[in-house]
Amino acid sequence: MNDTFICTNGVDQPQKYTGSGKLANLTTTLATGTISTSEVVFTFKDHLFLMNNTENAVDTPQRVSWTNIGATEDWTAGTAGYQDLVDDVSWVVGAALLSENESTIYKERSVVSMTLVGGHTPFRFKTQVLGTGALSKDAVDSGTGEHMVVGPDLTYAYKGGMEIEILD
Repeated sequence: MNDTFICTNGVDQPQKYTGSGKLANLTTTLATGTISTSEVVFTFKDHLFLMNNTENAVDTPQRVSWTNIGATEDWTAGTAGYQDLVDDVSWVVGAALLSENESTIYKERSVVSMTLVGGHTPFRFKTQVLGTGALSKDAVDSGTGEHMVVGPDLTYAYKGGMEIEILD
């Protein structure tokens, strides 16, 4: 994002590439505290997202936090914010772009759409599917307008909306 490479391994604080083979901690002072670890990093509509975080030594596995537009280290001003996805007790495991203005967040047992709506709170989150999700971020393969997903009980294709196509 903005010529900045951001990575996470779920163990250390999210890192940014500073050049010459060097990494440094990404500054993540949020309205809710400071992120010490993150399981998922994702960019969408010029915002950086960190999901399934540990904040102030407290696990927040259902939290989605995003930066101000175009600012990889601005987590408190402008359009920055967060949302807890509490539709079920499963954790966020990955995310993938579905269309120009919609991404999908995969939890262990649910599928949540994230749609750009604009304004100060620029995203709307809506649970689309309950009862299945993804095993991990590596279990989601993104194609044009469709995701192939390996879930805990089945393999399926997801094209948006409230239905999934079960694959043999």
